Amino acid sequence: MNTDTYLRTVARTLEAMPREPVDRLVDELDRAWRRNAQVFLLGNGGSAAAAAHLACDLGKGTVQQGAHRMRIIPLVDNVPLITAWANDTAYERVFVEQLAGLLRPGDLVIAISGSGNSPNVIRAVEYAAAMAATTVGITGFSGGRLAGMVDLPVIVPDDCMERIEDVHLVIGHAAAVALRGRIAAAAAAEPVVFVDRDGVINALGPGAGYVTSWEQFDFFPGALEGLAELRRRGLRVVVVTNQSCIGRGYVSYEEVRAIHLLMEERVREAGGAIHAVYLCPHRPEDGCGCRKPKPGLFLTAKDDLGIDLERSIVIGDHHTDIEVAARIGATPILVLTGHGQASVDSCTAPPAAVVADLSAAVHWIVEHAVIGATHGA
Repeated sequence: MNTDTYLRTVARTLEAMPREPVDRLVDELDRAWRRNAQVFLLGNGGSAAAAAHLACDLGKGTVQQGAHRMRIIPLVDNVPLITAWANDTAYERVFVEQLAGLLRPGDLVIAISGSGNSPNVIRAVEYAAAMAATTVGITGFSGGRLAGMVDLPVIVPDDCMERIEDVHLVIGHAAAVALRGRIAAAAAAEPVVFVDRDGVINALGPGAGYVTSWEQFDFFPGALEGLAELRRRGLRVVVVTNQSCIGRGYVSYEEVRAIHLLMEERVREAGGAIHAVYLCPHRPEDGCGCRKPKPGLFLTAKDDLGIDLERSIVIGDHHTDIEVAARIGATPILVLTGHGQASVDSCTAPPAAVVADLSAAVHWIVEHAVIGATHGA
């Protein structure tokens, strides 16, 4: 076989390589990065070189300003330790003995083996599984024993070791580049303060509590000052509100939008700013994905505005506000205005704080330095 033929066969192997397992590999790396878990890499021979290479790409190539770094540990590089364990026990234990001193539940172990049958790799994966670590096997041929043991098998569909190892390097590069993009996007994302409307910013309306006109919109004492303080602290405010009064036919979408434009104007005049308003117009029985406690509106805001949901705060007066905060990983604050007093005992997820009103919630955010710092208006 000449070089041209070989390169063409590598290209065909790459073309035949399923993309979905590689995407899932990126997902696992992303999850490990987000929870600051350790990532261990191991393999033999050419796979040891691939493990060290991937460790370099993940450890250095994904570094982004403003984001914490990957915690990468290649088990193939400590030659004295490898030879000591091989000499004193058996070569089959050179990786598992290293893991025994380092591995924690929730860490990620990536085992690279062309055949999928290397005894020391198998031992390491068995130990990792017993320790409740997530396991990935990057292999070839039919996957060997490794493919049936790991949480995620990534199998190169070829029976030539050289081509398998070539594609392993490409998989590593593809995963590292994709992960770098995700970390960069996360570093650029900023937290916000999500604020419910009725019962938090303004008093509930008459009767069933719906506010159907500007004349019924009554700011709570201290609400405008609290919103102004958030702006002074450099924190964006996004209002997320259930407005089933639209779906019930009590008021039109356009009328609610007019109320929001006047609300935003008053907030600006007081020195604050509302960055965006997201509302659900549906009734509870409509089964939509945007009515709180479902996270649809928050996920839309995340995509629209580049929001880091896990570093954000949700301020609400209803147990649904607290529940949706738990779903998106944000910090929930329950205010006792509106439905707040009645919701204290009905929250299925505990709020981080229970405070008197929006102004007190802002004071709690500043006092506890939960997000942001003083940047000036």
